[in-house]
Amino acid sequence: MRVVIQRVLEASVKVDDAEVGQIGPGLLVLLGVAEDDSEEDLNWILNKVLGLRIFSDEKGVMNLSVLDLGAELMVVSQFTLLAATKKEIDLLTSKRLNIH
Repeated sequence: MRVVIQRVLEASVKVDDAEVGQIGPGLLVLLGVAEDDSEEDLNWILNKVLGLRIFSDEKGVMNLSVLDLGAELMVVSQFTLLAATKKEIDLLTSKRLNIH
């Protein structure tokens, strides 16, 4: 399992020019899930992301999490994060994740 996390003021996802999801301030999480990843792995990643203190407090210190702020979270399936770039991409070992 691999994730890329980005703080955002807003984010949205479009499919065939139709917006299927949007958030305000919070985190955009690109999530790649491998075939052998378990629900336990997913729970660990989720808890880690929710607990990251990467937002500034009133003193400008990065000391607040998405939970502390009540900010939003958007998770987007991104199976290409599991690509083996040294050789050829092995899309057979990644699985598409349908999260709404």
